[in-house]
Amino acid sequence: MTARSLQLSANLSFLFTDSPFDERFARAAGAGFRGVEYMFPYAFDAQELSRLLREYRLQQVLHNLPAGDWDAGERGIACLPGREDEFRAGVEQGIAYARELGCPHRSTAWPAYRRTMRRRRQSGQLS
Repeated sequence: MTARSLQLSANLSFLFTDSPFDERFARAAGAGFRGVEYMFPYAFDAQELSRLLREYRLQQVLHNLPAGDWDAGERGIACLPGREDEFRAGVEQGIAYARELGCPHRSTAWPAYRRTMRRRRQSGQLS
């Protein structure tokens, strides 16, 4: 039986919040983390984030797809009728960031979106 090691990442949206966001990469590396995640990278230049990851030898392990207007209380748009184009554009943006950051995972309510769209097609709401 092979022992598997537990790998944890620092969620920079919630850890080291007493420091500006760009300084949290150094703090995470200094605390011994090798991976980082955060909710939404889109307020930051992807190339700058990539530079920080390289500088501190960190792996971007996860980020969320755009969730709509977070400040207004939106927590995802994948299942909202009439927002399909915005969701698709967000997926493209998320993929572009993931490629730049070398990030293998994105998070979204995609399974719920697929279920909702399937139900809407079945009910005749979509062609």
